Amino acid sequence: DAILAGERVEICFDPGLWFEAGSLPDFLQTTRELLELYQSRKAPPALLELAKDYDTTLDLRPLPESRGLLLCGRNVRIKESVEVQGFAVIANDIEISCDTKLYNVVIAGPPRTLAPGVYTDTILV
Repeated sequence: DAILAGERVEICFDPGLWFEAGSLPDFLQTTRELLELYQSRKAPPALLELAKDYDTTLDLRPLPESRGLLLCGRNVRIKESVEVQGFAVIANDIEISCDTKLYNVVIAGPPRTLAPGVYTDTILV
């Protein structure tokens, strides 16, 4: 009606992304999709801003030998025997010890050494 009445109408189209993250499976799926977007270099500007919190020398990188994606914060130490499948997002100042397997895991929280074990589809705080 406004256009027909001769009024000026302005439109702003801002494509965005919507993710469900209210449950653990949804959060982990969202994390995977965002990592894949980031890796593809087609990430939206807001995601790139968020990624600046991570050390550029330990940026998101594919791990072909273990079929995983890894995003590490600053001062993350990972032993060579650690296996990553799917993805792992690891906060600053975390050490991952020997004999550890990470399958679709987000590790947050205070600086610490993660105990050896198998961690699957979880968030560790």
